[in-house]
Order: sequence, then structure tokens, then C-alpha cells
Amino acid sequence: MIRTLSFLTLITFAIISCSPEEKGNVSIEGKIDNAPNQTEIYLFHISQSTQAVDTAAFNEDGTFKMVYNVDKPGYYRLGFNKANNYASLILQPNDKITVNGTSGNLEGYAQVKGSKDAEDLQQMLQIQMSYYTKADSLKRAMQYAQQNKDPNSYRAAVTTLQNARMTMMESMKTFIQNHEGSMANLAAIEQLRPNQNFELYTQVRDNLSEKMKGVYIYDRFAQRVEGIEKTAVGSKAPELAFKNPKGETVKLSSLRGEYVLIDFWASWCKPCRAENPNVVKMYNKYKDKGFEIYGVSLDKKRNAWLQAIEQDNIEWVQVSDLKGWQSEAAGIYSVSSIPATFLLNPEGEIIAKNLRGKKLEDKLQEIFES
Repeated sequence: MIRTLSFLTLITFAIISCSPEEKGNVSIEGKIDNAPNQTEIYLFHISQSTQAVDTAAFNEDGTFKMVYNVDKPGYYRLGFNKANNYASLILQPNDKITVNGTSGNLEGYAQVKGSKDAEDLQQMLQIQMSYYTKADSLKRAMQYAQQNKDPNSYRAAVTTLQNARMTMMESMKTFIQNHEGSMANLAAIEQLRPNQNFELYTQVRDNLSEKMKGVYIYDRFAQRVEGIEKTAVGSKAPELAFKNPKGETVKLSSLRGEYVLIDFWASWCKPCRAENPNVVKMYNKYKDKGFEIYGVSLDKKRNAWLQAIEQDNIEWVQVSDLKGWQSEAAGIYSVSSIPATFLLNPEGEIIAKNLRGKKLEDKLQEIFES
């Protein structure tokens, strides 16, 4: 899946001190070599807004120890205030975890011991990092082949990359099947496309429900799976009601009786912006024949959203809650990448998904000109 979807946004910092005997406390200790001129290591909680929740001072030999109170299972990152310099952890109440590694090479390579779920996660990350290393090398080879106008080498690198991706996904499927009920599966399943592996998605959701219900990242995942179920072709489209640029709430159901394209996009999404001229063309061609569009922006910045509407000559309904990937609409429709579209019939039923370019043109021609 998407090396996608990044969740680190540092919002607040709080130092929490607890005695080791307190119920629910987690102890984390270990050694980090070559720490980057920092005297402290941080624990980040991955939630709706990822926060630094604890810190520990390094001893002269690079060892550290922290005690943090955990009231429910969750995903964490142990590391520094620098992107990609951390080790991912799964923590549960009363865990005793050891982490040993080298700064700058922690994710997927640190030695993490102390609980089955935490160790499972490291095994999964090793599969993932092995693929990423190979993929980065192949992408450099593709770039080199392009620069040297070598189409044969370029095609060979593309094929090898596709095969490596398929091998990684098969390894993730095997991992999930061999670690039923492990919280590490919540990270593993993100590497698989839901439309091709939906049975595994529901399996992970159901197996982790008792253990992780109420944990933000699990609840978000479960909402996504539910959204996929609710937005299958043939299903009634879930209601949406968000504000347009004028601040007026516009309901999706207000367009009932028309063929409606729900279009998830954003001003910063290059493929979305590249597709907009085609969508404008289709809208102008069929708007008087019963075709409408309900555009949902995943922007955060209002001005960027409004500017893109003007630049792309968008005249159809536009709404946004300006929450980016935390958009409520994206959660309802289980949208994890954009552009994403849903085509509804006049009764409000989903009749097609992710139509773009020629496919959208052909479908609308079939509806309005056959």
C-alpha cells in the first residue's frame, strides 16, 4: 500500500513520570549507538495527532530507561525529533521492552524484545524494509536508464520492481495468516490493496476487535473497512453533508434524481489536477442531461482549495471540512488515496468506482447517449 499514508505530526510534548510499580506501567530500556548529538530519546504515541509523551536521558554509554503508563494497547515510536529516525513499537499495559540499535538505522533493524506483538511487528518491518531497500535501488536504476535513453534497461527495472512488490505482498499475506490476532497485522495489512484482499481486511478487523477497540488507529482502520463494505458497487451511497466555500452545508442527497460523481481530490494532488480538465469537459457536456458532481476536497488550507477551484474552472458542488486526510468524508467512504471517484445513479446507488479519463468518458457516454 501506500508508503502512504504518513502519520507523524508533532503537536505537543509532555513529560510523564510514573513509578515502576504502578498498574499499567511499561518499562522501555536499551542502548542506542551513535545518538545524533542529543541527550534524550523520545517516545511518540501514534494517534489522531502523534504526540511525544515521554522522554529519557541517555547515559554516557548510550543506554537509557523510561517508564510510561499505558492504559490500552497502541502503536508508538521511539526515537528522535527527526524524520525516519525511530523504531516502531507496539506497547500494552505492563510490558517490559528492550530496544537496542543504531541511530539512523532503527526502523526495521532495531532489536526489540519483550512482548510477542512487539516482536511480531519487527518481523513484519524487516519484510517491509527489505522491499523498500530493493525498490529504492530499482527506482535509481530506472532514473539512470531514462537519463541515458535506455528503454530496455528501464523496462527491465520496472518489471523487477513489480515482481518485488508482488513478492512483498505475498509475504505480507503469509505473515498475516501465520500471526492471527497479532496487533502487528494492523501495520501489515496496510501494504495490501483492499479491493484485492478484502477478506484479509475483514479478518484483521474482526480478530483485533476485542483487543484494540477504542484505540484510535484500530478504530480508524475498522471505519475504513466498514466504509469499503458500505461503498461496494450496488450499495446505497452513504450520506455526506459538508460546507461549500460560502459556508453553506450541502448534502449529497440534495442531488438525488441526477447521476452524481463523488470526486475526492485536493489542490496539492497532481493527478487530481491533471484529471480536472477532463472532468470539466464531461461536466459541461452532460450537466444539462442530468449529470452532477459532488467534489470533496482533502485540503487543509482554505485559500489553496479556493484558488484551485478558480484555476481549474470548477463550477460544480465543492465541499470540504479542511481536515486533510482526517476528513470525515474520506473516512466514511474509506478513501486512502486520491483521486477517488464514486458514480451514483439517480436513486443514489453506487454503480461504478474510480472512473477517470477515457473510462469516465465511456461510462457517461453509455449512460447519456445510448
